[in-house]
Amino acid sequence: MAPAADEIIMDENAVLGPVDPQIGNYPAASILKVLELKDKRYIDDETLILADMANKAKAQVMDCVYEILRANNMEEDRALEIAKILTEGRWPHDYPITCKDLKNMGLNVNHNMPLEVYQLMELYP
Repeated sequence: MAPAADEIIMDENAVLGPVDPQIGNYPAASILKVLELKDKRYIDDETLILADMANKAKAQVMDCVYEILRANNMEEDRALEIAKILTEGRWPHDYPITCKDLKNMGLNVNHNMPLEVYQLMELYP
């Protein structure tokens, strides 16, 4: 959702995660890696089916992120690059993407978090 915003406001210590698709308990990128590492004759049918689903999911998520970035008037090449970074499985699904990382990607991030947000968070120890 953050890439859809005109501006991402987050605490300096906050992080976001990648939006790489998961198929069952596995990252789509890792399922697809099996096809690169093993001869298809030695891959069971279930893994091949999961790889087909993973390939479709990866393309679908990347297209979605790309369209969101383009809707915010990001130039085409940059939107494609960021969409790829966030969806390709470059990092584990729980990888913390920092404010600095997001800024380096070209996303509009600032740290002007309203005081009311911190006050609200204090209500939830």
